[in-house]
Amino acid sequence: MTPDAIAGILDFLRAAEALKDVERSAHTSRGRHESTAEHSWRLCLMAMLLGPSLGVDLGRLLRICVVHDLGEALHGDIPATEQTGDKSAAERADLETLAAPLPPAMRAELLALWDEYDAAATPEAVAAKGLDKLETLLQHSQGANPPGFDYGFNLGYGRDRTGAHPLLAAFRAVLDDATRARISTEPSSGHPPMTNPTACLLIIGNEVLSGRTKDANLQFLGTRLGEIGIPLREVRVIPDVPETIIGTVNAVRAKFTYVFTTGGIGPTHDDITAECISRAFGVPWEQHPEAMALLAAHYASREPPAEFNAARQRMATMPRGARLIPNPVSVAPGFIIGNVHVMAGVPRIMQAMFEQLAPSLQGGTPVQSRAVHAAGLLEGRIAEGLGEIQARFPKVEIGSYPYYRENGGGVALVAKGTDMALLDAAIAEITALVSGLGHAPVAGEPK
Repeated sequence: MTPDAIAGILDFLRAAEALKDVERSAHTSRGRHESTAEHSWRLCLMAMLLGPSLGVDLGRLLRICVVHDLGEALHGDIPATEQTGDKSAAERADLETLAAPLPPAMRAELLALWDEYDAAATPEAVAAKGLDKLETLLQHSQGANPPGFDYGFNLGYGRDRTGAHPLLAAFRAVLDDATRARISTEPSSGHPPMTNPTACLLIIGNEVLSGRTKDANLQFLGTRLGEIGIPLREVRVIPDVPETIIGTVNAVRAKFTYVFTTGGIGPTHDDITAECISRAFGVPWEQHPEAMALLAAHYASREPPAEFNAARQRMATMPRGARLIPNPVSVAPGFIIGNVHVMAGVPRIMQAMFEQLAPSLQGGTPVQSRAVHAAGLLEGRIAEGLGEIQARFPKVEIGSYPYYRENGGGVALVAKGTDMALLDAAIAEITALVSGLGHAPVAGEPK
């Protein structure tokens, strides 16, 4: 190595030393800001421990982890909560400046590793991105963070990256539990104390939007999720349009603890859900070995044996790293990647898949309900008083539902929540309100 090369390497290392003073938003367990250098050190430690189980080239993974945040030595770190656009171009330009003293071959290798990471172009780069998110979540969950620290942001942060491999997803689940524990014990974080996780349902299919097929999955999932303490907070019905599916999946998986999809995982050309979710997560859409074996055996066992053709193989093609949801009805499985759970659209199959899935879901306190109804009561008469009761019980969801029967109609009033004492108190006030308006309240829903 020439004297000029030695001098250039030392100049680069002196400049890279600035990473020791670049502060990140996370705090150490003793309460000071961690540095980017410390984050990168523990990221490499994680890579060393988990890399062999991820099935990647460990040496390459470690080199990518060392390089991934080097550009921050010049202009620092921008916390994820404050990022308003793509910071990649600025970081790469800073890295080019930082690496300028290096010999050309070293500089080219360093920049190529950074480009590989930025594009998630290899299994090692995908693994590095997932581990990077896990290290950040680990630090946030163990650090002595200041009042107002946004723990809630972490529940949606980086799910596409940590869902890229089952091992990363398993670590993510444990760290999410740690995050929820911090939220539940630190209401000063700016978020209400964590009680229940939340869910969103995406109903995918042109046939539903056109009215040709009547959806029967919403009521089942809303009821079953509530029973295990995962309230369904949002439902969207979207068409078989790739850009719509990809954009919607990415939007809701960052917002909700669980996302469930129904429809679009069959063998025909318009069954594009699996392929779109692969694109949403930035991972390959490929044949899943276990799913391929299940379906091959299934078609071979028919009398007479059926061909396991290309169309049927689509049902075993899914995002890399997906975990299967068993299908006891027709064998073709659903799958899980990150916090997204992909199921069939046929109600009988979807329900069977969900029951296979349900024991693995981490719910909260089951949502309970209390109801009272009154014949002849009109919503307009009860609206004002009901609004006042709702204001006194903000943790109880109170709804008013007109009903119609052959012998006349009325209104059913339903209170839902997780605190039984509050539910009983709210329904007692609702019952008194109905009585005060001259109607006879009857406990329960109308027959």
